Amino acid sequence: MGTPLPPDLVAARRALLRMVTMVVALDAVAIGAYYAAHIARASAKVQQMYTIVWVLAVLAIVAPHLRAIRVARRGGRPKS
Repeated sequence: MGTPLPPDLVAARRALLRMVTMVVALDAVAIGAYYAAHIARASAKVQQMYTIVWVLAVLAIVAPHLRAIRVARRGGRPKS
């Protein structure tokens, strides 16, 4: 078919796919909870807190995965 990809590129792509899947799943849950809890009708403070928690949850997923992708692209060698 073609030239096989190097193992570090395969690991980076796998980490990227895992990260995107987790963020999409979190967004689906957060959007569902937003409508189920009627956050749109809540006070501005509640809406702001909901948004802050949602952003922090996404950050908690993205940060370690981006680190894993960076390490995988370097062939498993962390930055020295």
